[in-house]
Amino acid sequence: MRLRTTGLSEHWVGIMNVRGTYTLCRRETLRFKSVWLQTILGPVISVLLFVVVFAAALGRADIVINGSSYVAFIVPGLVLMAMLQNAFANMGFTTITNSGAEVVNPHRNIGRAIIISILICLIVYLLVAFGVGANLPLPEIVAARDFALAEASRPVLGAQ
Repeated sequence: MRLRTTGLSEHWVGIMNVRGTYTLCRRETLRFKSVWLQTILGPVISVLLFVVVFAAALGRADIVINGSSYVAFIVPGLVLMAMLQNAFANMGFTTITNSGAEVVNPHRNIGRAIIISILICLIVYLLVAFGVGANLPLPEIVAARDFALAEASRPVLGAQ
């Protein structure tokens, strides 16, 4: 369904720009073909290093966790981590380089935006830490160890 045509003959179907979506997918596919080695090999090496380091830290790799072997338990999470890191890394660099011409006084404002985003992350981190500390006494935080945030959220989300 063609709803609107501009001078550049961009076709709109509903609210989706079909030509723009096609162009973006094509450009990203071509970009991937040129950087496939760093896109695939880097995360594979990173995942393997995590597996080796965690196995060394635990003392052995024949551990069974919830009925699964150590590798079967840890690899899906590491693969997801690598995918997310790659997605955000590629997205961030493209966004900054493509929007640099649109930013007023980019030398000052891009640096300022980076500092402000780091400060926002720091504030969110401190608020989460404060929330955990406010909901749980220190002995319970130590007892919960890796699951302290989940334990602290029980009063808000309800215990199960």
